[in-house]
Amino acid sequence: MCIFSLHSFSLSLSLSLSLSLSVSSCDPKPATEVAEQLRKLILALYDEFLSEDGKEVDYEGLANSDGWKRYLQKAAELQRADLSVLNREEKVIVIVIFQPLTL
Repeated sequence: MCIFSLHSFSLSLSLSLSLSLSVSSCDPKPATEVAEQLRKLILALYDEFLSEDGKEVDYEGLANSDGWKRYLQKAAELQRADLSVLNREEKVIVIVIFQPLTL
């Protein structure tokens, strides 16, 4: 079972979003497993909040969605994952999947 503690910060985009990030205390999972779950979550978020032409994002809807909360919780699990066992390609994939948190 994972336990999450919440930390708030603001993220500046076209508007200011208040996000809660979790600190994971669960047992480490394979980084590739966490990355695959993150990939599925982010693709669902893209489908829901990215315009068809890919030029606009509904940041307000995204910030208030359950899917974004699940993404943040899953992303917190990367803190405990052992990334040193990944090859270069797998590390790049993890970074790309984690990138939405750096906007």
